[in-house]
Amino acid sequence: MIEEIIAQHELYLKRLKFAILHRKEFQHKDCGRKGLENACHFGKKLYTEILPTLQDASDEVKRIVMEIEEFHCEFHEVSKTINPLNPLQEQVNSMKTVSLRLYQKLLQLKSLLK
Repeated sequence: MIEEIIAQHELYLKRLKFAILHRKEFQHKDCGRKGLENACHFGKKLYTEILPTLQDASDEVKRIVMEIEEFHCEFHEVSKTINPLNPLQEQVNSMKTVSLRLYQKLLQLKSLLK
C-alpha cells in the first residue's frame, strides 16, 4: 500500500507542476483531515485505510505515519497558496520543500515495513 500512496503523491505533484509550468487552472484538493469530500486520493487512503489500522503497529510506525499525516496536510496548505496562473517562485519552492520532506518520510516508512 505504501507504494500506492507514494504514487498518488507523485501524480498529484506532477499535475500541479504541469499546471504551474503551463499557467493552467488547477483544482487544489484537501489533505482529508477535515473530511473526505474534496480530499486527494492519498488522503482518502490515509484516513480510511491506514490511520484506522495503527492500533496494532509499533510505536515507531505510528510516529512516522503521524509525521506523514502532518507533512501531507502541510503540503496541501502550502500548495493551495500557489496560483498556477501567476505562481510566485517562493511559494513553489516552499511546496517543493514540504513535498520532499513528505516523500522522505514515506520512504522511511517503506524501509521500516520491509
